[in-house]
Amino acid sequence: MKSHALLTSAGVALLVGATQYFLLAFAWAYIGAYNPLPGLLAHHVNSVADLKIYLLPVDCLINFILALPAAYILIKLRPLKLWLYLFLAVMPAFLWSNRSLIGSPYFAVFAWQFVTSWIVQLLAIPVAAWLLLAITKNDTPNNLTKQTQTRIAGSRH
Repeated sequence: MKSHALLTSAGVALLVGATQYFLLAFAWAYIGAYNPLPGLLAHHVNSVADLKIYLLPVDCLINFILALPAAYILIKLRPLKLWLYLFLAVMPAFLWSNRSLIGSPYFAVFAWQFVTSWIVQLLAIPVAAWLLLAITKNDTPNNLTKQTQTRIAGSRH
């Protein structure tokens, strides 16, 4: 029974990753077309490298925000195996989107230029999941169950 649940959850994780990949493609096309920040920065920076430095935190934040729904779904699968589900959600899309780079003879020459985008691509969903787990933990004193509250109230008398 547990292996069936694991396979189902793994399939959901793969589906979430694929869906996230395609939704990000549409979202980034829209963001690229209507985001005024690159145009504004282009007039105030001296080089393309400076522009990339300014845009990297914004791109990271946007990727992180867009990854929150996928991370939430993955957290709901089973947090004990979260690392597996995160891997299954992130790696197939990462490998698919970089398939032409890896087979290229120029890959070793230009690979360093892609490192920051790879880091963002690989860590957006895991960082969003980590943040959601940190926010949704139920071990704060204000989240006591009714049974625990009754027990505490009974011990005071």
